[in-house]
Amino acid sequence: MSVADARAAPSGILILSLASACGCNCVFCGLPDSRPHSVLSRSALVTALEGAPSGCWQEVNITGGDPLVIPAARRLFADLLARRDRFARLSVSTAGVPAKAALAGLAALAEVTALDLYVSLDGVGRVHDRVRQRDGAFAEVSAFLAAARQRAGATIALTCVINRLNVDGLDELADHAGELGLPVSYAIVNNSDHYIRSEPLFDATRLSPGQLEKVLDFLSRRSKQLLNEDLGRVLRGSRRRLPCRLLHDGVLVTSDGAVSICGTSQRMLLATDPPDGGAAWQSALGRRQDLLAAGVDEVCGTCTTNCYARRSSDAPAP
Repeated sequence: MSVADARAAPSGILILSLASACGCNCVFCGLPDSRPHSVLSRSALVTALEGAPSGCWQEVNITGGDPLVIPAARRLFADLLARRDRFARLSVSTAGVPAKAALAGLAALAEVTALDLYVSLDGVGRVHDRVRQRDGAFAEVSAFLAAARQRAGATIALTCVINRLNVDGLDELADHAGELGLPVSYAIVNNSDHYIRSEPLFDATRLSPGQLEKVLDFLSRRSKQLLNEDLGRVLRGSRRRLPCRLLHDGVLVTSDGAVSICGTSQRMLLATDPPDGGAAWQSALGRRQDLLAAGVDEVCGTCTTNCYARRSSDAPAP
């Protein structure tokens, strides 16, 4: 019997932001402005992987920045893979840009036989390039997707952040995804999102009232994701009703070592210092009940990030 078999059933999702650097400069993302860039320490990574409440995480998601592209992030893969018995499923969030570097990162995870890839695609052609603020970004991610789809055991879903720059190209994106046969999960740019680090960023990307109605019409016609009804509530000034999959079972460790329930608000913070061992980790996790008692779930009511489902458009409720 393996170590994983001897433990309780896997539970919880651990999100590891391995590095804050990326190959893009997305209009809604504050990470490019965070200097110097940070890289998650090996000790924090190991502590988190080995600290699943049940002994085994249901899912470990590696993100960033871009974990496939940044060499310092890829250097943590060996420690991640050495603890393969600590998670039931591995997922990777990536922009796939530049394609050559992203594919090198994907190759470094070759021993993972079942892998979920969440690939950011915010438009077709120049729309995607404008959102990424990188010429050729659409060509790069297209090359990455073409190669990644050849990998056995990889399940790919596209992720799209709806914002002012791409709202008029959403049907074209949906058509393109349909041609590829890939599901899309849609989120909406929101000033509570952890990528929004300044009012100027949000002001440049927020949707106008007229655009909000376009988004609601688009989602009703083209999207199957479970979150759509709640997104409509939030856009009309009401609150989400579906439970967030991270609120009770999620842990985010950012590249600076901070531990949170998720990244939508400082109210979700469990610890500011990197966990230096099991005791510090357990202490951080123990703060969840205090935060819940203090009403931190209020943050979820206005969040427009798609963390309810498994970031694919037609996933079942957890």
